[in-house]
Amino acid sequence: MKHIVLFSLFLSLTFLGCQSPTTDKKTNGVPPISSESWKANYDWVEPIYGNSAVKVRKNHKFGLADHNGKVLIPVEYEDIESDMPLYEDTENKVSYLGSSWLWAKKDGKYGYLDEYGAVAIPFIYDGAKIFSGSMAAVKKGDKWGFININAEEELPFIYDEAEVFYQGKWLSPTLCLVKKGGKWGYINTKGTVIIPFAYDELDDFGTDDYCAAKKNGKWGYIDKNNKVIIPFIYDEVEDSDLKYIRVVKEGKEGVIDFNRKTVIPIDFYVINLLGDDAMRIFPTKETTIDTCFLLDSLGNCIEGCKYIPEYYKTHKLFYP
Repeated sequence: MKHIVLFSLFLSLTFLGCQSPTTDKKTNGVPPISSESWKANYDWVEPIYGNSAVKVRKNHKFGLADHNGKVLIPVEYEDIESDMPLYEDTENKVSYLGSSWLWAKKDGKYGYLDEYGAVAIPFIYDGAKIFSGSMAAVKKGDKWGFININAEEELPFIYDEAEVFYQGKWLSPTLCLVKKGGKWGYINTKGTVIIPFAYDELDDFGTDDYCAAKKNGKWGYIDKNNKVIIPFIYDEVEDSDLKYIRVVKEGKEGVIDFNRKTVIPIDFYVINLLGDDAMRIFPTKETTIDTCFLLDSLGNCIEGCKYIPEYYKTHKLFYP
């Protein structure tokens, strides 16, 4: 739920170099067999990321395979959880799913499979989320609740929507983002409300001390005690490592910090937060790479300085 300007992605792609096609080498005139030729057996193969199982599809059914095409979960489900970690036995050249159970959908209903592909929890639910610890959110009818690994109800089916329990930076309690009565809040594993159901939208705390929240159509930030850190006056917010916040107000963008100090005046068309606290700033609607300027972490202009509006050339834009 982080609010990232899609334009940032466009710019990132602009700077990526294009690789030229590589001609396959041949041995004695015989083309080598690709190690990924197994992908041709499927209608679609999920991109391979890290050491995770690969989601595959054939005839509108899904399953999981390892990176060499070995079938881990048969292709017989209407949907299946992906990004499951693999345990690889390199000596025997085999891969296994990790110990976590995964949700799958069959005949319009959701259930859970164990690491061997056997049904661990029957297909009786209308929705399902991943297990976190010993609990998972599942849906019955139009309401969400939580079950344990024995399919026993841990928290009642009273929520409009539910995410996954996770351990935040503040160690305790383990929290879950849920929606009730049309508003979002946080509960702990006992169902106790930690952040009240008072928000149109809520970000996750993750490893952060603060959470972006939307109330009455405007964005701000709260802390773990539901104290307002940044007032609800912005149309959009995006933070960078809890140091700077890109804010949007009445069609203009600027940057503030968590002490509510102005870093960049809310006077620009587009601002991109970059790594190492650098920022790319577009002063006008001409959002091309030739109409922006780049500031380093100390506020020094390091690129495109001629595009800084005349007024700001005599004022420090960015405080150290």
